[in-house]
Amino acid sequence: MGLFKSKKSSPTTAPKAAQEDGSSIPTNNTDGKQRKKKKFPSLLKKSKTQRNDKVASDSAAADKANKPVDDEQQQQQQQQQRDNHKETLEEDDDIGDIPRSISTPSRDGNSGEDLPPPTKDGSSYVGPVQGDEYDQDSIGSPCEAMLKSQRTATQIKNDARVRKLQGIMAAQQPPTIEYIAHYIAALSPVVSPDPSADLPSRALRCLFSLSEHSSHKQQRIEMVRGAYTSVLADIDEEEEKKEGSDDNNESSPSLVPALLSFLKRCPRDSSEQYLTLLVLNNLSIPTQNKRLIGLEFGGAKTLGRLLCEDPGCHLLVIIIVNLTFGDEKLNRDLLTMSGTSSQRVRDEDSRKEQSFLSCGGDVQLIDSLSYALLLASLTTEQLSTLGPIPLTSPEGIPHTPRKLLSLLFSLLERKLGIRYQRNGNTSPANEEDDLPPLSLGSDDCPFPETARWCLSALKNLTRPGKLSSSNLEAAENNSEEMGFLTNKDASAVAAHAILDAGIMPLLLRILKHKESETAESNGLGTNRGAYYSWQSNTAQDAALYTLMHMASVPQMRRVLREDYRGCVDVLVSILNYGKVIGERFKNAAISGGGEEGDEELGRTSLQCLKARMTQSYLILSSEDSSPSKYGSATTLGDHETFTFVDLLSHCLQGRAKEGSGAYSAATFSLKGVLHVIKCIMFEPRNRKLFASSSNGSRLNTLLLKAVARYSVLDKEITEATMDAEAVEHAVVSIYWMTLYALDESVIGFSSPLGRGTFLPSSFGSQYIEAKSVLAKIFTAYVKKDGITPRSQHAANQVLFRVNYLRFDGSVADLAYPGKNLPSESDFDMDGNLISAIKFVSVEDMRTVCASPKEYIFERPISRSQKEGMGSKVFCSDEGTSGSNQFSSPLDAAENIAAEQPGVAIDTVAIANNIAYYADGLDVYYGYVWKWEDGKGDLIERIYTAAATEDQMLAPGERDDPTERSEPYSPPRKGLLGRIKLPTAGVDDNEPFSIFGFKCGAPCGNRGY
Repeated sequence: MGLFKSKKSSPTTAPKAAQEDGSSIPTNNTDGKQRKKKKFPSLLKKSKTQRNDKVASDSAAADKANKPVDDEQQQQQQQQQRDNHKETLEEDDDIGDIPRSISTPSRDGNSGEDLPPPTKDGSSYVGPVQGDEYDQDSIGSPCEAMLKSQRTATQIKNDARVRKLQGIMAAQQPPTIEYIAHYIAALSPVVSPDPSADLPSRALRCLFSLSEHSSHKQQRIEMVRGAYTSVLADIDEEEEKKEGSDDNNESSPSLVPALLSFLKRCPRDSSEQYLTLLVLNNLSIPTQNKRLIGLEFGGAKTLGRLLCEDPGCHLLVIIIVNLTFGDEKLNRDLLTMSGTSSQRVRDEDSRKEQSFLSCGGDVQLIDSLSYALLLASLTTEQLSTLGPIPLTSPEGIPHTPRKLLSLLFSLLERKLGIRYQRNGNTSPANEEDDLPPLSLGSDDCPFPETARWCLSALKNLTRPGKLSSSNLEAAENNSEEMGFLTNKDASAVAAHAILDAGIMPLLLRILKHKESETAESNGLGTNRGAYYSWQSNTAQDAALYTLMHMASVPQMRRVLREDYRGCVDVLVSILNYGKVIGERFKNAAISGGGEEGDEELGRTSLQCLKARMTQSYLILSSEDSSPSKYGSATTLGDHETFTFVDLLSHCLQGRAKEGSGAYSAATFSLKGVLHVIKCIMFEPRNRKLFASSSNGSRLNTLLLKAVARYSVLDKEITEATMDAEAVEHAVVSIYWMTLYALDESVIGFSSPLGRGTFLPSSFGSQYIEAKSVLAKIFTAYVKKDGITPRSQHAANQVLFRVNYLRFDGSVADLAYPGKNLPSESDFDMDGNLISAIKFVSVEDMRTVCASPKEYIFERPISRSQKEGMGSKVFCSDEGTSGSNQFSSPLDAAENIAAEQPGVAIDTVAIANNIAYYADGLDVYYGYVWKWEDGKGDLIERIYTAAATEDQMLAPGERDDPTERSEPYSPPRKGLLGRIKLPTAGVDDNEPFSIFGFKCGAPCGNRGY
């Protein structure tokens, strides 16, 4: 369309300028190469001989007029000059580069008038062009005859080539890969200067036939990676071959460069352009071809530039989508690499050779996609108001995609009043209201397919790797050790590039469109409807995937949460609607009952799952996000507990989900899902929700299975999908769930956190006791190298609490009635795991632990330190230096344990003692503890510390449990003397855990 025409300079005045990316703009040459010297046949000798004779004759006449000489001697000299010139021409036919004009610069012999002065750029006068762009000499010059003769000879040779190639193509039915070189020759500008001619069309149809079917995968690979020899020498005449033409005996370009070069010459919206793009699309599908096409042959850069020139051609974007799917390393190189040199791409040991650019590399793929997406988001009326967008500078230098994007933003604000601000506030100029939701599927948008596929490409580029860092500290450490860009995940580079491009507000506008017309068109009505039931690969579906991938990048979370104020709001809107239809989804999906609209419900459930994962990354992944200010938005709906069990089961099996709300096996990584589950479990309300149903036991079983694979199987089996960071997510989640599945028959009271079942009673065909399996798996885990103090602490707490957990039911009970998946085998330990678990020894394991007491749960407590005690804490009571409040003694115990990383402290035992001494008088662990619920000290009527001490102290060491110490007194003998801060040596009488650390609390012995 006329809006995107390039400013073209005249062939006679345009200089050979350098582009921003280092390439040059050729003049009068479509392939960008310097024009080679031309060799002319001998029939052109006569014209130059005649001119030389004329020069000699004129010179003789002038001499005769000025000085008398002997006529006979003069004739002999002239004859000798003619013979010398003739011998020179016979020795060498090469007359060199054709001059622009060989006419006399001063006078025209016929008219006697002066020629026009030189042009403004200093070039000589050029006569009118007639028939050929290279015919730039004055009319009537001798060179004109030479050029016409040369054109005639070249045309004869090309006609012969065309006839020969046409015959070959007609004879080969169906086409064969052996004739790839002939198809390449047919696409060359030498043989087919007109891209719309019959010969290149035939060649493209042959190439399409060879690459069309998916069964031709190996053939597609050979077509791209093959090296071909030029066939033009075999087609040319024997006499021309003897002359040693420069075109002969050279390797033809590979197929992909030939297709890309031909694509640049194709008329817009022509059948030749369409066929070329179809062939490139087929060739870009095999994984083995992606790097060659996208990077080494410069395909991504060429396609991105062409997309900026023709944003209505969505086939260009589809090829980019193919190239960016599934190869994380290629995506990173496309986003960061300068140039397309294979040496730069492959030489990973030399950063100097790699030449990474912090600005996004030479390809500028994100900028090309962002530019096209912005244009595709405009209506026809807005595009008309916007007017033409210059693709080149006034000097004729093509603008880079980044420059075009900057120009477009300026035009949007100046002509349409649309301003995209970095903080996510997209509003009309001088107004505060946000722009309305954006529908890219309306009839007013002329390029809906371009927008849809641009978003799909962004989804691919931002997709995290299977083992991408999920922790901010780990991600930053990797960047510091290896360099920001050299070791950065492609998802992190793409996420930064999208923010730099400025299209984040546009993505949020797209996600605000609910597609309410879907529900109405299906007769479901708005009350039952399928809002957010976006189908796969729609604009909203791809935009939500992109946002989810960006939120998985640790460095992006704070920016998205705080700088883009509409980001969390959009997610909450989707999640709230999911809760409205949650019961319907639960009935349809979990109970196996079917009803009209189940397919739409499944799609809505998938979009809600992605929104929940994105929100969890943003809000619950770090302690600085203040999740409490978001209220119930971080709490799951009942149906979501099933959704995450289903998701984790598919990821553990590496399995795609079929049917309603389907997704592929590559959609979600196992590490990413484990991280999301840990984020969700950070919210206590979600732990209680899982524990209140059998989905808690299902989730714990799947998490334990993930830990078991990492702990007892060989590293080669699990390293592709799991690393230490991924398993830490699972270990911490299990640890958090232990307090919500305590066996009341063992602890002696009903836990206020719930009565959930932790695990089934046994695993495997031999019905191995689940308690023993749990202990062995975590024993093997704490012995692994590379685990962090946080994960070691969590694993130790699980081991401390094993005897107090509830194990009930069978693995078969975990399968959902009426559903094939998740199946019983998904929850059970397979034969390899059971065999490996049996080899874990726990004979020497004697851990110490404490039974939890009732008052350590959900009762707020504060701690403070008396002035003069030499500590730094937190109260406001008279005579204290400050106080700090906790939601429960368990929470306070966790805080104490966090201050001693690497020490195996039983936090239940610490919490028991905090509750016992919470009378505002005694000092424990250097603090005075006091209940904050206004109920006072009721602990002595419930239990005493003596019950705990009895398990470890000799009778002579026991104190009267009712005796109180004076204020500011040291800890009580025998009890607190063993629980003080570990600054001095270890008491000889203090019990030890199997890990070599003191328990830190009065405990009893137990074994497995």
